Amino acid sequence: GIGSNTSMNMNSDHQPQANNSDVNAMGQQFLSSAGIDTKSLFRKARGLQAQTQTRSQPFSSQGNGNINANPNNVNTSSYSNANSIKLHANLYTSIEEMRAATISNILLNQRNKTNQIVQNKIKDRLQAKSKMTQSKSSYLGSVIPGTGRRVLPFPASEVPLMDMNHDLIRSHLNSRIGASATGITLDGLEKIARENGNMAYSYHNAISLLQMLRSQESEPNANQSPHGKTISCVKFLAQQFKNYIIQQVKNNPMSSSSSSPNASGIDVGAGGLLGYIYKFVELEMGRSVTHQGQTEVLWKILYYSLRCGDLDCVRQVIASSQGQIDPIIIQYVEEMCKISSTGAGTGVEILEKIPDGLINAMAELYRRVESRRQNQSSDYELVALGMMSFTPMDGSSTSVSTTIEDYLFLGLWNAIRVRSDDECVDKVFSLAENVKHWGPEYFEDGNGDSDGWSYAMPLLLCQQTKSALSHLAGKSGVGLCLAVQLSLAIRGTGITLEDLTKTTENSSDESGEEEFLAALIIAFTKNLQTIAPEGALDYLVHVPGKIETGIESKAGKYLSKNAESQICRLLLDTKAFTILGGRIAADGSRLASGALDEHFGKGAVSGILALTADQSIREGRVADAAELLSLAGKYSDLLSVLNRQLASLLVTNKTEERVFWRNAAERFYSTYLRQGQTHVVQVLEVERNLSLGENFQMLLNLLSFFDRCSEGNWVGAWDLVDNLGILPNDERDVASKVDKFNSLSLSIQNEFHHIVSKAMEALSEQHGQLKRSLGVIHQGGMGSETTNQRMFDLRNRARLLVTFAGLISLSDTEVKAKILRLEARMI
Repeated sequence: GIGSNTSMNMNSDHQPQANNSDVNAMGQQFLSSAGIDTKSLFRKARGLQAQTQTRSQPFSSQGNGNINANPNNVNTSSYSNANSIKLHANLYTSIEEMRAATISNILLNQRNKTNQIVQNKIKDRLQAKSKMTQSKSSYLGSVIPGTGRRVLPFPASEVPLMDMNHDLIRSHLNSRIGASATGITLDGLEKIARENGNMAYSYHNAISLLQMLRSQESEPNANQSPHGKTISCVKFLAQQFKNYIIQQVKNNPMSSSSSSPNASGIDVGAGGLLGYIYKFVELEMGRSVTHQGQTEVLWKILYYSLRCGDLDCVRQVIASSQGQIDPIIIQYVEEMCKISSTGAGTGVEILEKIPDGLINAMAELYRRVESRRQNQSSDYELVALGMMSFTPMDGSSTSVSTTIEDYLFLGLWNAIRVRSDDECVDKVFSLAENVKHWGPEYFEDGNGDSDGWSYAMPLLLCQQTKSALSHLAGKSGVGLCLAVQLSLAIRGTGITLEDLTKTTENSSDESGEEEFLAALIIAFTKNLQTIAPEGALDYLVHVPGKIETGIESKAGKYLSKNAESQICRLLLDTKAFTILGGRIAADGSRLASGALDEHFGKGAVSGILALTADQSIREGRVADAAELLSLAGKYSDLLSVLNRQLASLLVTNKTEERVFWRNAAERFYSTYLRQGQTHVVQVLEVERNLSLGENFQMLLNLLSFFDRCSEGNWVGAWDLVDNLGILPNDERDVASKVDKFNSLSLSIQNEFHHIVSKAMEALSEQHGQLKRSLGVIHQGGMGSETTNQRMFDLRNRARLLVTFAGLISLSDTEVKAKILRLEARMI
């Protein structure tokens, strides 16, 4: 159906009627375009007719010049001044066939030529219109940046650096959204985007789209299918366009707030969306045009109503224009209202449920209108009929598709009413392939798109989630931040991060999805950890992986092995032990004040800290390991580490390292062991490891012993080591001291040859001093008996020490030889 203002209308038999002069002029134009001399042709025709003896029936000449029921009865008065001469029937038939063939060839050639240039034209037009649309209103946003023709897999060779002063990044970090009990959700991200205003409108648009893609309460699983997602994308674009129209009308001073009569017959006095659409059309076409009631106005308003997804506006337009609308459309709208009254969805979901009979009738009407379309004036009629009949349309070839959003909208619309889900997938995938073929550069605006949304949004609308997020993450630091937020929120809704593929390839790769998300989070936290390690932790706890650790978070989720490894790496790289792990109280217990405590219970935090300490030891970072073990409350492990370190530094030239560990050990002893029944002592008792504390004290004394030896304080050194009870006092004590040796920690046993060597040296030096002093005593005549007894005792202890050294099997042969030489010097 077309409006009454056009040059053609429909009679009761639905046969086209045309003005005779128009038909003749059209025919002459077709013949001339085919290179046929019409004057010469008809002169020859009249000559042939004059020679024939047979006369055909005269053609009736209608007074109004219209085509009657017989298509052969054509008035030829415009072709010749000799109206009385009639064309021979056979000649007329041949001319008609020639003209039909000529017209068919012309149309075919024109169609081929159009198909060759349409791709270049659409690119230029859509890009220009998209820029214009985006400049008009931030409400529509960048619904559709990059370098190159394809999306590179993430991570690329270089991870974008983040500007931590960027408002969007700071908003996410300050909100600690990653540490919330519910995790990162779309609703939480929407709040952050809304607080950042126009700076985040593209981000807000993406969140709104994803909110529509997640499961609805009425149909829990509907939006998880590609078909359901396609409907949601159409609804999203419709809502965006609706907001755009309303904002344009509100912001334009030329838009009149009061309704006025219009010749189109559409009642816009009630206001609402239809009133905004009418005023929007008025702004586009001019009031003089809309108030003349041109049929193009009606179809434009009807298309915009469908484009906004508002079927009530569609109903109002049809109800106000029944005199200009084909009866099939009226039946269609009546059925639409009937389905809507049952509550069977909204917008396109209702149209999808219209019976096949009406859809087929609308499709036939669409084909009739398409066959007579001569210029762009009927594009809105054609697209509106195509949408209502779900006839596949190439939106790029009409003036209706003025923006990238329009192109995507019509492309997705074509994928809704299909025979199967597989067909829907193939159509959406084909649209996605076009978007990827054009590449990021095509979608960038004139000044460049630093955050990547101009290309990411079309990919999201085509269900290319992974490609969209990869492009965002590789484009900028802000894009990387937002890609991580969206990825975690999407995963939380159950929507896959993988791209939609063809039905033959449509198998979900969960491992690939997990690897992609893990790469995003790790790249993001590498930027973040030096400035805000607690913020990095908020995201690392969400790193996915195939293997779980058994560590359960406060949110009830198990930490993956990959996440655990990354958290350990965060602790070691930042050394933010207090920020992440908390502090130690005066009694040695840990205060749960670290960032880890926000995510895990005390036991889980202790396990993570201990695991990190183990990793630190493997990397040779023993000091870090000791601090982590103390935070973890693993005091048995801590004392084992301290004992190994102190034992290895009993005899060394690493003076600074020896001083460091001795001071650290003495502080630990004075704080947590010397004070009596502290938390540390209680832990050692429970774990039955008090012997570790005893060995620890012994090693501190042995350090003092070696220090006294180095200072030449041989008497003090021997007294100290003798009081430790590890060397025999007499022959009866040798066996017990061997048992004592075997009970010592392996770290002390491994260094015992140094202890025996220095002890023997202490005895030898004392004996030498006494021997030298004995000569002085003889000269003075006093003390010789006491000195001799002392020297005898020293020689006896030296002999016992040699015997003891043989029984404990000292591995160092040089030490054995040394103590024997020292003993010989004492004879």
